[in-house]
Amino acid sequence: MKKEITKLLKESFDRVPKLSTHTTDSFVITQLSGYTNLNFQLKNDQNDWILRIPKEKTNGYINRIQEAYNTKIAFNLGLAPKCQWRDNSGYSLSDAIKQSRPLVVADLNSSSRLSQLVGSLKKLHQSDQVFQGMVDISKLLSRYYELMPKSKQRLFADTYKDVAKKVDVVLKQDEKNVPSHNDLILGNLLLDRQSDPERIWIIDWEYATMATPYWDLATLCNEGKFTVFQAENLLSLYHDKEQSLEIKVLNDYRDILSALSNFWLVAFDD
Repeated sequence: MKKEITKLLKESFDRVPKLSTHTTDSFVITQLSGYTNLNFQLKNDQNDWILRIPKEKTNGYINRIQEAYNTKIAFNLGLAPKCQWRDNSGYSLSDAIKQSRPLVVADLNSSSRLSQLVGSLKKLHQSDQVFQGMVDISKLLSRYYELMPKSKQRLFADTYKDVAKKVDVVLKQDEKNVPSHNDLILGNLLLDRQSDPERIWIIDWEYATMATPYWDLATLCNEGKFTVFQAENLLSLYHDKEQSLEIKVLNDYRDILSALSNFWLVAFDD
């Protein structure tokens, strides 16, 4: 393990109450994937924990207090696993979900698994809970574009203009904002194979706010590389009497969120 990572872990152990009585040598430490945070599994005979350390620059655009509030609601709804400890700067310690794995594209192509996931989304979206924060998709698009290096801005200039027009169109839709995760990438969807029946946990609620339901649905479509037919099937599974969603608007959101994702990856590429 790199010296700077070892140093950071030792500092984090001093910071986290549950870890302060341990040393890094007390655990088998495995670094996990993550874009906005450094994530580590800490495992020994007594404990199996996930330590999250926020990357310094991410706290400039993630509201950690808001994240904690929204994550607690998600936990109370039975959608997010329990967090043992967190602070207002993004550090957290959670129990590892044993015998779990991230979802893969094949899971989204499975009718039973997709129905299970849509059920979780409906539980969140229709909960009548109010998350802190509200998505301003126009400002977000501009912000991520402007954070990119100038050379990349020129490369994505036409994409930015096209997507900005679609943002203007979708914002004219009369949609009800609902509590939304806003980052339903496959890595944030964990299949718990130890539970009976198997369940799906949703993790990393950093970007959660009130938002249009199209946001979470469009992200799932993009993650699953859905055809139009599959996207229509998703809407039919999700549909309820109070709100009828349209495939054209969903497709526009797919394009918008695809561009947002690309801009973000370029802007924050290490």
